[in-house]
Amino acid sequence: MSAAMKALQQRCGVTADGAFGPNTARAIVEHYELSPERGAHLLGQSAHESGYFKQTEENLNYSEDALNRVFRRYFGEGKEDASKYARNPQKIANYV
Repeated sequence: MSAAMKALQQRCGVTADGAFGPNTARAIVEHYELSPERGAHLLGQSAHESGYFKQTEENLNYSEDALNRVFRRYFGEGKEDASKYARNPQKIANYV
């Protein structure tokens, strides 16, 4: 799978082969002290958002317009000025 999956497996004490399976899921649930339901949700959401652990970095290079659309809760009318954050991924990540 990916280097990120191997690193997670090492952290949780599972053979770091990069393959995602039941032993990895159990180890993650135990390591992070999650209920089976919360562990399933965490892993399902993580798999979905990372393209099954292939994409491990978020691209936060948003324009002012995109910030106002995507992060409406933080930017827009009566809130923080998106122009101060546009095209500055680290600043966006720190604020949002």
